[in-house]
Amino acid sequence: MTIGYKCFSFPGAPLDEIFCSDIDGLRKDRAEVSSKKQIQYLQGYLTALHCKTVLVEFPYTDRDYLENYSNYYSRCFTEYGRCCARLHFFDIPFNDAQFSGLLKDPGIHIEKLPLVDHYLGFCVINPLPKSFIGRTCLKTYDGDNGRRRYKATRDYHAHVFGFDFSIRSLAFQEQDSTVAACATSALWTVFHGSGILYSACNTISCRNHKTSNSIYITRETAISKP
Repeated sequence: MTIGYKCFSFPGAPLDEIFCSDIDGLRKDRAEVSSKKQIQYLQGYLTALHCKTVLVEFPYTDRDYLENYSNYYSRCFTEYGRCCARLHFFDIPFNDAQFSGLLKDPGIHIEKLPLVDHYLGFCVINPLPKSFIGRTCLKTYDGDNGRRRYKATRDYHAHVFGFDFSIRSLAFQEQDSTVAACATSALWTVFHGSGILYSACNTISCRNHKTSNSIYITRETAISKP
């Protein structure tokens, strides 16, 4: 298995083009990708954040998808992939050669600040035919002089080729019709916030509160039905 990366200039290369690149974990139908409202929203959101570069990391093993895969997709007659790809977003331009130079000498700065100071977040691409937008964490809009407040955000870390990127956000994932339907995806996002909120609590109920995966949320809901 080849482990690699690819840099794309943004918005010169729009998201639907990047999602359909000939890279393991991507290769989606462009017409279908272009019509997805989530892709259109992400395109506008990243443009507003002044995103300049998209770094594709492949293959990537995502814990959330891997649990869904082992509990559901691996048991289907249709064969689904096990590995994902992950897109990383930055507000400065750089290409493959420049990133390769950073891997050889992390002390090099593409601009005045280290690369970690230009990080805007990430998006996991699951190897599924339709609902393929997995765990996504992006930088929030600025506070707009106090008009916007983000009280449910938490810190997420992304380890990429020796770099430790961090972003304060709240995870999102696309809903599907199997293991992560509408309510399941909403609860999954809520637990990402509340799991950290109650992590410092020392009562029994708090200790049992954790960030659940979609497959377990769906399973527990089915078990609790009257």
